[in-house]
Order: sequence, then C-alpha cells, then structure tokens
Amino acid sequence: MHAEALGFGRAWAQANGGLWVVHRHEITYLAPVGYGDELELTTEVQEMRGARAVRQTTMRLLGDDRPVLAMRTEWVWVRASDGRPQRLPPDVLHAFADD
Repeated sequence: MHAEALGFGRAWAQANGGLWVVHRHEITYLAPVGYGDELELTTEVQEMRGARAVRQTTMRLLGDDRPVLAMRTEWVWVRASDGRPQRLPPDVLHAFADD
C-alpha cells in the first residue's frame, strides 16, 4: 500500500487515533480481462483536503499501455474512538504534497 510504504500504515494511524474508511468508489470498466491475465495497478493521490483524500487507480494488462479499469476512490480520515470525520493530520498532508 502506498501510504504504508511512506510510513503511514496501521501503527501510524493507531498512534494518531484515526483510521481511513472508503466513502465512495467510482469504477469504470474499459476492456475485458480474462482468467490468467496479469494486471498492473497504479494509484496516485489526486486531492487531499479537510478530512478526505481522493485517489485515482488504473489497471492495465501487464505489458500493454491501454487501461482496462479506471477507479476513483474517496477516503475519509475518521477518529477511531467514534468514527467521526476529522481533519487530515499535517504530516500526512506534507508527505503526499509532492506525490
């Protein structure tokens, strides 16, 4: 996971008293994929503001530049104690600002 690789995984979330939850997925299927096909997945942060972050994910057949799936995911940072949205911690905003 991208956030995990940057040091923002489970331990960091617990230390900050929060967790990420998915609010919405928007998936567009662009081409069929068959059994045994190998896929390459890329993801990038498009926006981080307030309590939410938006990521764009693209799947391609391995070795083929054409996308087979495009997905937009809206994540919300919530307090672990009560599940209420809270502003993103400054350190996570800073870390993803250059992404």
